[in-house]
Amino acid sequence: MSATAWTDNSPAPLSNWPIRSWAGSPDPQALAVVGYRLSQLTERCPAWVERHKATLFDLRQPHSPARTWLTYGQPGGAFALVDRAELAELLVAPPTVDTPAAGTGDERSRDRDALAAVRRAQQRVDATLDRVAWALLDAGAPLGPVRDFFRQVAGRPRGAEAVSQLLSCVAWRTAKGPSDASERAVAVWEAALDAGLPSAALAGAGEFAYSTGLDDETWLTLTRRTAEQELGLNPAHAVAQRAAGHPDSPDALIIAARLLGAPLEPFHKMEVRRQADALLRAAKDSPQWRALQSALVDAGEVQAAFVQPANT
Repeated sequence: MSATAWTDNSPAPLSNWPIRSWAGSPDPQALAVVGYRLSQLTERCPAWVERHKATLFDLRQPHSPARTWLTYGQPGGAFALVDRAELAELLVAPPTVDTPAAGTGDERSRDRDALAAVRRAQQRVDATLDRVAWALLDAGAPLGPVRDFFRQVAGRPRGAEAVSQLLSCVAWRTAKGPSDASERAVAVWEAALDAGLPSAALAGAGEFAYSTGLDDETWLTLTRRTAEQELGLNPAHAVAQRAAGHPDSPDALIIAARLLGAPLEPFHKMEVRRQADALLRAAKDSPQWRALQSALVDAGEVQAAFVQPANT
């Protein structure tokens, strides 16, 4: 099977090309080629794709063309034919690590090969998450209602972590400034907040702190809503830093106070306390200011008890 078989304007070369059933002996290389071009096939040869849909889109099989497409394939609209339950299972599955051949090389080279296999496995996971994130940002909603899809993923073991990673990927799509994706990213974030997910599923929304594509008012409102559900926003220091730039915002004070109660690693804990202290000293008196002061004292920053609001 040639990779150029469908690159011309005519899909005719594929019209009679069969794919062996999984009960037989599938050719992994041929299926990988098909997977790479799966979006084009879906657009140009819909009848052929429909005829072989069960084989092309079976995400339970390791050599499924759809799995290849999710990792390496060209962008396009193949998501409409992906089974969402199977996709949810794939997202929560542990990375599949290739097993090095037994007895090859010395111990050091075997360790090196094993580490490389782990890295490749993680790269495949990251590529799949990135592809799904793009689908979530697609205005055509190829995965259906985002709230329902998040619930479907989060309801599985390791599902909360998968949703958190998806939110992180969505956030990075808006990191370089306003774009067509920014408005959709807000809708995705709001869907996660309204879905009643396990709180840990929202941790990845902390990455929106880097998003210059979201205006500060929107970011503050949604981050405050997120922090009210999940303390451990990641990366906490970036969230605290952006919040500290808005001493006039009650939401910023609430965000900082919530972060102070999160179980953080030493670096993040130190940075959150430093940013929260700066925010406290720059903000005016309010119920939120007094709550932040109390949170700082409770976190061990005793000197915060002697800080006065900026308007006194």
